[in-house]
Amino acid sequence: MNRWLALGLSLVWSCLTLVAPSVCADTTETAHFLVVFQPADASLAKTILDSLGRARETLTIELGVEHDRPLKVRLIPHLAYQGLARYLPDRQTMEVLTKEGLARTFNGELPPAAYIEGVLWHEYVHFLQHQVMKRFIKDRTALWLIEGTAQSMGTRRFIRPYPPETVWTQGKTMLAGGRLPTLAELNRYHMTSRYPVPTYFFSADAVTFLIETWGMGCLQKITRALGTGKKLPECLKENLGMDVDAFEAAWHRDLETRYKTHIRNS
Repeated sequence: MNRWLALGLSLVWSCLTLVAPSVCADTTETAHFLVVFQPADASLAKTILDSLGRARETLTIELGVEHDRPLKVRLIPHLAYQGLARYLPDRQTMEVLTKEGLARTFNGELPPAAYIEGVLWHEYVHFLQHQVMKRFIKDRTALWLIEGTAQSMGTRRFIRPYPPETVWTQGKTMLAGGRLPTLAELNRYHMTSRYPVPTYFFSADAVTFLIETWGMGCLQKITRALGTGKKLPECLKENLGMDVDAFEAAWHRDLETRYKTHIRNS
């Protein structure tokens, strides 16, 4: 009897150990965000809530997208993929590393506040895109636009882009011989996680070029058109007056003007 009692108590203790993190979790929330965290991460949870509140005030206007559904944010010690945070469309949840996880990623130190904010705004752009596009990852021809928008309007607002020297060094294979990446190649690199630095650099550059040339309203129209189920080539044709190849050629000409030294020496 004592042996079975001991076994039962052991099983109960194991179950309590497994569920303890969720039982002990705290929450902080506003009308638009709910952050779930462990007590040790209370200050980080407040930072996240404040940052996302500023993101909502700015990005909903810039992207022309309403924040309809509440966004849940979970602080977790590990992510399944590299990075500090990610947005999960199927769960309508953003996962962010805990303070311990962030420090582990940055050699024992917390990253600067601006770095954290850039990451949060990047993922929040994805949340807004999902408000319009629903299953926005489905169109594999639009990955450069989806990630480039999040990088251009989110990350780069707080984190300076990698210098061209770093981009051309890390992308020396894909950029060898003076060539520039095509939009189709950027889509493939996003899917395979190859050349992450140049891939995000050029995706953001392409979106920034689109905004600076045709205006933010044009990006808003393309985003909404993707949400109706239209493919990106059709969206570009309708809103830019040119097809994907013509847009890519115009963007490449702009790159050649700004980065001619790096292109020539590649």
